[in-house]
Amino acid sequence: MTLTSQEWIYYSVRICVTIIVFILLVHYVSDITAQLLQKPARSLAILGFMPFVYYIFDYMTSKYTLLLYSGSKVVGEFLGFVLCITYLMFLFLYFKEYEANKEAEQRNQIMEMKRIQSEKELDAIRRSEHAVSILRHDMRHFLLSISSYIENNDNEKALEYINEVIHTSDKTVTQRYCKNEIINLILSSHESELEHNYIHFEYSIQLPETLAVSDVDMTAILSNALENAIHAVLKLPEARREIKLDMRLNEEKLLILLKNTYADKPEFMNGLPYTSEAGHGFGTKSIWYVAEKLNGSCQFSVTDTYFILRVIL
Repeated sequence: MTLTSQEWIYYSVRICVTIIVFILLVHYVSDITAQLLQKPARSLAILGFMPFVYYIFDYMTSKYTLLLYSGSKVVGEFLGFVLCITYLMFLFLYFKEYEANKEAEQRNQIMEMKRIQSEKELDAIRRSEHAVSILRHDMRHFLLSISSYIENNDNEKALEYINEVIHTSDKTVTQRYCKNEIINLILSSHESELEHNYIHFEYSIQLPETLAVSDVDMTAILSNALENAIHAVLKLPEARREIKLDMRLNEEKLLILLKNTYADKPEFMNGLPYTSEAGHGFGTKSIWYVAEKLNGSCQFSVTDTYFILRVIL
């Protein structure tokens, strides 16, 4: 209107701009708006607070007063104040939802770890049962061989053969590290990996049959800790691969101490070990999350020789 002083040009441009804006909104904003409208009413109220207040302010100051176009400082100060309040409310809502999403993500990761651990435990049980079935199938041959040695008065070979059968049968037994069954299953599921990679594993576990910590939470802590330790020591020569585990109860508190040697000294961020390797770094966060959830504590530290994890539950 200022450039042409022609009303038909003014209205033509206005109509064209309105149509173009409408097409852009339908194409780029409608889907997002539809998703936004599915949010809780409280979220929508906060998001609509700023436009609503601005509309009321604009209507009141232009309809009944000349304040909006007077150049008064009140206009700038008021809108800035409302904008800051709206921004703070939005941040509060955003971080609350963010924390809820992170907690749900951590729970999902823990459940996934439990699923993977259960698969490992079942695989270990299947291997043990398969070995037992083979041993049972071959027992008749073992007894016939021993009987043959005894009949030929070859007692030394008979004893040697008996010892070999005993050694073979011992391999089919699931290792018992303590009285607690879930601890035995978790550690047994890592046995083959420890042996296959020539990792020296020392343990001292003094626990009762039942613990106050659930099987899911214990799996999340101990499995993650062991997997991180195994991953760290594999970078070392076989002679230096070492993991030490100490678990005990002290004044009704569960104490877990795990040490492992390392090749690369870990970096820390906010008290947690940090790694840039893809697919790693979730284990320590899961341990910290479970410890916090159970009103316990966990501490990661490093010496010249060992990476150390301490957990109190």
